[in-house]
Amino acid sequence: FKAAEAVQESADALVLPAYEIEEGGRLGRAASRIDGLLGGLGAHAVAQGDFAGKKGELLTLVLPAGVGAKRLVLAGLGKKEGFENETLRRLGAALMKSLGSRAAKVVVALDDYGLGVRNTENDLQAFAEGVHLAAYRFDRFMSEAKAPKLKRLILCDARGREASAARSGLKLAAAIAEGVAFARDLGNLPGNEGRPRILAAESRKMARKYGLAAKVLGEKEMEKEGMG
Repeated sequence: FKAAEAVQESADALVLPAYEIEEGGRLGRAASRIDGLLGGLGAHAVAQGDFAGKKGELLTLVLPAGVGAKRLVLAGLGKKEGFENETLRRLGAALMKSLGSRAAKVVVALDDYGLGVRNTENDLQAFAEGVHLAAYRFDRFMSEAKAPKLKRLILCDARGREASAARSGLKLAAAIAEGVAFARDLGNLPGNEGRPRILAAESRKMARKYGLAAKVLGEKEMEKEGMG
């Protein structure tokens, strides 16, 4: 999270989230200001009916040389009334799938989303979870694993609102995603690699990494506990 004008960041793509636009309407005030600094391509797309801000809608526009970002991505949030953070989780995943293989740095402008109006920590946690989980790859046994090109994703707000809550949500999302990836890795192991002894070793390894205690039960201990 960064307290900065998104348009001043050099990036492969600048993402501009926008709520649903009524027919004949336009982008929100903050989004319109940012779009204006980029030449008004977003407003033109709305006027032509190419973008309406519907939930899950993505429109990528190539920006002219001389501006900070190479592409402008209009991202639909759907209707503002009844908005749920699951929309942000799905948006994060959609952006990762769309840009993960072709953009090394992505900037997201949060100015029109409404920081401080909703629960910023929960919302940005949901968004970041979507990004992290969509980036998951099980490539342990691949000779040439192809990692996503995306290395940096920066969330920007010009006024730096709710910075502490935003960073807290992003940190929590990273921890949750790491745990999910760990579980997925174990579940994806082939039978000859996913034996109990190996799973126990992986569990102990994770416990040591985070300063936790790990207890592995043998057959007799499990029988005593009535575990079948």
